[in-house]
Amino acid sequence: LTLTDPICSIISVLADGCNWGDKPRRAAAIASRTIVSHIKQYFHVVKNSTQLSHLMLRAFSIAHSTILGKSNDYSDCGSTTVIATVLTKFKSNNNNNNNNNNNNNNN
Repeated sequence: LTLTDPICSIISVLADGCNWGDKPRRAAAIASRTIVSHIKQYFHVVKNSTQLSHLMLRAFSIAHSTILGKSNDYSDCGSTTVIATVLTKFKSNNNNNNNNNNNNNNN
């Protein structure tokens, strides 16, 4: 989606390498790029928040694996703290809206 689309989605990722030096900086950059790339690649198939949460979890998992690479020595890899958000609007399902309205009227 682009900013000109009627429903614009925004992906935001913040990664902060743990400690100083090249390895944490590299880990943060890899995590940011990998998460954004994976979400953008598969976002078009997401229909609801549950699917989005699974997509985001998978993006974090791939980022983790990419940071580790083929290294068997975890102390040789940098580490990072990451937070990611996706702001989007899903098309409403009329059945769910009707059920919610009925539940609200019964209370």
